[in-house]
Amino acid sequence: MEGIFDSISGSLKLQGLSQVKFMEDAISESIGCYDIFTIGYFLNKKDVYEKYPEAGETLSALIKILVDKGVAISQVLKGCYIVIIFNKDNNQLLIYNDLLSKHSLFYCYRETKLYFADNFYKLVTLVKKENVSLTLDMLAIKMLKSHDVLYDDLTFVNEIKFLKPFQYISFEDKLELKCFPIPEVNKTISMSDTIEKVERLFNKAVEQLNCYNTAHGFKTCSTLSGGMDSRTTFQYCEKQGYHNHFCYCYAESGSKDNTIASNIANDYVCPFFFSPIDNGHFIKNRDVLCDILGGQMWYAGSTGTYQSLSVYDTGKLGIINAGIGGGRNIW
Repeated sequence: MEGIFDSISGSLKLQGLSQVKFMEDAISESIGCYDIFTIGYFLNKKDVYEKYPEAGETLSALIKILVDKGVAISQVLKGCYIVIIFNKDNNQLLIYNDLLSKHSLFYCYRETKLYFADNFYKLVTLVKKENVSLTLDMLAIKMLKSHDVLYDDLTFVNEIKFLKPFQYISFEDKLELKCFPIPEVNKTISMSDTIEKVERLFNKAVEQLNCYNTAHGFKTCSTLSGGMDSRTTFQYCEKQGYHNHFCYCYAESGSKDNTIASNIANDYVCPFFFSPIDNGHFIKNRDVLCDILGGQMWYAGSTGTYQSLSVYDTGKLGIINAGIGGGRNIW
């Protein structure tokens, strides 16, 4: 997805708003004074519809109501998404993504125009066509080489920025980056109450993810290894009644990640697929993944995931229970 907004003419040009899964959450509609566009998925629509019954369980109507009430989209809707709202009455553009920026958004602001895309390289191509000059950010490049990841809003070039978690874009006469308040630490809550609250929220997150997959005809899928995160998520799926679900693991043959995951899958009689990474060739995927991840990460650990998923028919998979960041969508 990429777009150009010109605040002088009030024109918004979008392209690439295609979505191959969860089609009900991909909208391109005009409602009242708003043009609304979405891509991605929303996990908690049912709960939000109950809070705003006047929306009639229609996503575009819900988004209009939230904007009219001054409610920030990212603080209400959970999932992995981008929402673009253009107010034709006052030429205001609002761009939200999910609160943790799992669905990446990159932007470039020049004079009266805002260029944006969900992939860094798409945006580079777009702004070059518009004759925007780009200069390398040498600090960012050194950071990527030394830490395997870019921090804050940095990208390879100074002119393009990454929309950080807890941020959204408002553009009328000029670009405004607005921030949600980060929740303050409650120093009075006890450890036992904290654990109980975390357990309740985690259980709810796993439930929403699996219910969403089921509603869209996708089988429950989990990563499984010797690590605590994947094992915990797997157990929550079992506790909620999602049995016999697809599990996959990548590791060195005979390692604890391999044997522990295999034993768990056998105990629970789940289909288990193991991808060995014994020969080290998977590390060659680093450059490929750097492109896929929008130039934000050159992390060796993710190359194993890429290799293992490359041998599966991911068209049959929905959102994977990974125990990290609330799930991962496989497109």
